[in-house]
Amino acid sequence: MNKEIIHTPRSDHFHVCLVDKDRGPPFLSVLELRLLNNDTYETPYDSLMLNRRWDLGALGDRPVRYKDDVYDRIWNPLKFPNHRVLSTNLTIDPNNNIGFQPARAIMNTASTPIYASVDIIIYWIPETPSWKYYVYMHFADVQEIPSNETSEFSVFWNDETNLYENFSPRFLYTDTLYTQSAVTGPSHEFRLQRTANSTLPPIINAVETYRVNEFLQPPTDQQDIMRIKSKYGVNKNWLGDPCAPVKYPWRDIDCSYVDNESPRIISVLGGNADLCVSASCQTLDLKTQKSAYIVPLVASVVGVFGLVIAIALFLLYKKRHQSGLLERKILMRSLQVALVVPGMVRWTQKVVKVTNKFERVLGHGGFGKVYHGVFSDDQVAVKILSESSPQGYK
Repeated sequence: MNKEIIHTPRSDHFHVCLVDKDRGPPFLSVLELRLLNNDTYETPYDSLMLNRRWDLGALGDRPVRYKDDVYDRIWNPLKFPNHRVLSTNLTIDPNNNIGFQPARAIMNTASTPIYASVDIIIYWIPETPSWKYYVYMHFADVQEIPSNETSEFSVFWNDETNLYENFSPRFLYTDTLYTQSAVTGPSHEFRLQRTANSTLPPIINAVETYRVNEFLQPPTDQQDIMRIKSKYGVNKNWLGDPCAPVKYPWRDIDCSYVDNESPRIISVLGGNADLCVSASCQTLDLKTQKSAYIVPLVASVVGVFGLVIAIALFLLYKKRHQSGLLERKILMRSLQVALVVPGMVRWTQKVVKVTNKFERVLGHGGFGKVYHGVFSDDQVAVKILSESSPQGYK
């Protein structure tokens, strides 16, 4: 099971934590990070969660990703009924390496209705009507239009809002049309409708839809963290947020919460270390008195949830914002695979059930055998760490 988000960190580092929500031990095997240009997918929100990403003019049934896509986005094929595919062998965006840069293999093909009077409709019903969405539609005309023909259409949302009027895709160049603000409601219909001047039906090459992932609580005040690191001589990056989420603050740390302000650390190990002296620290939320324990991903996840492989793949890219602060926009994708250490009895009993008594071997790796399993109706790969493995207990 894959999950993907586009996230804009508020500082030059960020933390990923796994929280046990009483639905089975949380785990992941791979955490992939890809740095994006800051002028793409711009919204007022920190995170967008991928809903769908479709290659609408696909000639085959295999997804497209890196190296075809410079950002390693995964484009899945989708074919509309009563459509035909237009294609070209010429290079799309030959001198353009800016913007969203959808894979050229994607933009070399486009989908269009067989009949000129038919609109292109992209429709879905969200699980929760209050969810907020952003939609990005990518266009490039792959066939040169004769002088006596016209390709022009408008883009509507739910038949009420005219998002773009009289749009004509450019020949061999990508244009991206997107919602300027989030859309919400019980259903979503994006209609591409040809104008009265157009002799040709609309076309589209690819589409991405994202759901806003709203963080209802800001991160802990960074100055408090710096004071603690300075007082106790902590040189490494802080792994996790000590006061967030509000239901899961760290043990032995007291935090104060005031409206929408960043939480403040007011004491460590029960003693105030002059960490916070402002008025916002005087109100201590009762939720901090009996705190649950959230385990940072890279810290001690071995002893609590089982061993987790976390692989972060970074591309070097830095850009200074006008304020002088370092900003990065990150595409983050996680993949779940459990890794079991011999001797972990309770965890092993669960894995026996998940793998149906280790019925099907998928392969062998440096850690040991890899088994097929089913966990919460999702197919997973389960690695069993061999005692003779050269990898050892990491």
